[in-house]
Amino acid sequence: MEGAAVALKRFLEALIAACFAVWAVYWILVPLGYGKRYMAGVDTDMTSKFMGAPGSVFIFQAAPILLAAILSFVVIELRKRTPSDRILRREGPSLKLKHAMHAVVFARSPLGVLTVIDISFLAFIFSLVLWSFAKSSYVEVRDVNRSPHITGAPANWTIDFVEISVNLARSALIPFALLWIPVTRGSPLLRVIRLPWEHAVRYHIWLAQIALSLFAAHAATFIVFFAANHQVKHVFTWRTSPGAAVICGFCALIIGLVMWLTALPIVRRKQFDLFYNIHQFYVAFFILFACHVVSAVYYVAIPVLLYFIDRFIRLVQSRKNVEILKARLLPSGAVELKFLTPPNFVYHPLSVVFVLLPSVSRLQWHPFSVTSSRLDKKSELSICIKPIGGWTRGITDIFSGRKVHRCPFSFKASLEGPYGDEADFYLNYKTLVLIAGGIGITPFLAILRDILYRYKMNQEGLPEVINLFYCARKPIDLAILNTLDPRDILPDFQSIVKIRIHAYCTSTTIADYPASLENKPSGTVDLETYGGWSFVYAKPTFEIQTQAPDIQGVSLLSAAGSSVWVATTIVAAILGFMVLWGLANVIFIHHNEAHYKNYKESVLFLASAILAVVVCGGCVILLWSITLSRADASQGMCTSGCKGLKSTHVRRSNLQSPNHDLESAHRSPWRGDLHLGLRPNWNEVFDQLTKHYDGQEVGVLVSGPDNLKSDVAQECGHHTACRGAVNAVFHFHSVSFEL
Repeated sequence: MEGAAVALKRFLEALIAACFAVWAVYWILVPLGYGKRYMAGVDTDMTSKFMGAPGSVFIFQAAPILLAAILSFVVIELRKRTPSDRILRREGPSLKLKHAMHAVVFARSPLGVLTVIDISFLAFIFSLVLWSFAKSSYVEVRDVNRSPHITGAPANWTIDFVEISVNLARSALIPFALLWIPVTRGSPLLRVIRLPWEHAVRYHIWLAQIALSLFAAHAATFIVFFAANHQVKHVFTWRTSPGAAVICGFCALIIGLVMWLTALPIVRRKQFDLFYNIHQFYVAFFILFACHVVSAVYYVAIPVLLYFIDRFIRLVQSRKNVEILKARLLPSGAVELKFLTPPNFVYHPLSVVFVLLPSVSRLQWHPFSVTSSRLDKKSELSICIKPIGGWTRGITDIFSGRKVHRCPFSFKASLEGPYGDEADFYLNYKTLVLIAGGIGITPFLAILRDILYRYKMNQEGLPEVINLFYCARKPIDLAILNTLDPRDILPDFQSIVKIRIHAYCTSTTIADYPASLENKPSGTVDLETYGGWSFVYAKPTFEIQTQAPDIQGVSLLSAAGSSVWVATTIVAAILGFMVLWGLANVIFIHHNEAHYKNYKESVLFLASAILAVVVCGGCVILLWSITLSRADASQGMCTSGCKGLKSTHVRRSNLQSPNHDLESAHRSPWRGDLHLGLRPNWNEVFDQLTKHYDGQEVGVLVSGPDNLKSDVAQECGHHTACRGAVNAVFHFHSVSFEL
């Protein structure tokens, strides 16, 4: 039975790949004479008034992506019912195809760390775009120049500009259709290829930049045409002339360029709120895009509908108020929050949840890595928040009592997710090297918990050696390690799995160190020997625990939740859209209308899409929600609305004074070393790792800033490629997320 399931899974995976091949073949065939004739024949045979879209576009653009999405859910369910795809370890290191595709090619580039699969993706997109644009433009410009010039008609070179401009816009539809997939957080297409949503965001950025560049060039060439023929007034008219509402296109381009500028790293990192709020104008961009040339919407209709279905499910999930089960303020200022989860709530160590705290801000959502493990059977999900911005500092101020709100603080939150890597690929390695910078330690706390619980469950084939390199600015920042005490999971863990911590405090300012270390502002000390000091293993300063009789937990209604319910929602919404749009075509749209045809069609198209998602998809979600409510009631969980937790429902415990005795904290269970006032020399670190793990495949996971990832990726490539086949092979994985 398992063999049949594995065979079916592989067949469906091949079918999904074939769907995208069909999607790409369309763009290859259209510029060719044979391809044009073939697509024209398909349009003649398939196009109907009810369908609206040309038959070739529906068959080769919409249908393949929709079919791939539905089949992806089947593959996801089959993976849960088949044996784990563990990599078979060998005595000597080997570069298998899967590892080779993730091998680092450029550790330092304007686009960050680039792997083989990244470069392959970019090469595929650029090749498809260049072929579509260059071949179509060459053929059409050639035909224009061969035709005799008609007296009074625009000059041939200006007509050439029109043909080039139209082909720029047509080729821009390739990246524009795809850029919606990476930002669909629960996308089955991302899950089936095991591409975590937070990693796929960079693909969205690349596709958006390519699309906007082509749209900008399209606008520029049309402006040249209008200027050369003294028709600049056409740029500012709302009439559809000819076939496009020009002013809508320019307005859409302006919005798109503003979104692009505010999404640049220099703006996004310093003004995240500005970036996030401006990016919500994507709705206005798409509406104006549809009004500009409504026929182009058919190329992107299915990816856009999948995105909006995902967005609607997220909206429904976030409407549920979730109580904060426990909050702890660490000496470093970081806050640990815990939430209740249902018994069958599934998440992974590299999962990410989006959190909104209404008492801090009613609009701002922020992503956080989970630090807990679902294997602990506690039905809790925890995150750690470091005060590095206005929103996060506001959380610390509230929980520490430094900030008093106008009304009593409510221990409520809204959560979306979880999303993230479902492969647990780190279990494939006998030796793991975890490298974290700052708050990037959080996903590794979850990985350590997961591995320890798996050992407790007597699972086999787990990592046997783990080296954690943690770079923090101040010694007190290391207190986040206190959120995980491995002895609580496995009292004798040190005899079962070798975990060694290499902590680096990078600040060289003596004021950042405890008084007892002022005579050692730089150097190395033994972590376990000096583990009693609070800067290594400090207790939380206080904790707050909810004591309400009913605790509202995280909702199971998630865009990455039940495959059956999500797939049913998608099918209902897509079928509803087709019916509504077909009826709109038959009843309201007359295709011989003149100047304002685009506006009427685009409004009806958008209305059909919204009604389909909200009504047709919403009915399925309502049934899903009712089913979950009944399950919660049978399990004795809170199903009623949140009544608001005030101070009477909260217990606050002061665990220690901010000026606690340095020797009063518990002894650290971690073995390793603490480097004071030093930064790691990664070349030396990997030299040592190569000697220690000769002949092994080593998984290197990095979570932290871009420069840290680039440094480590460079050393992984250097020590793997230049040391011969007898030494260790380092497989680089970036597990940090960036929006």
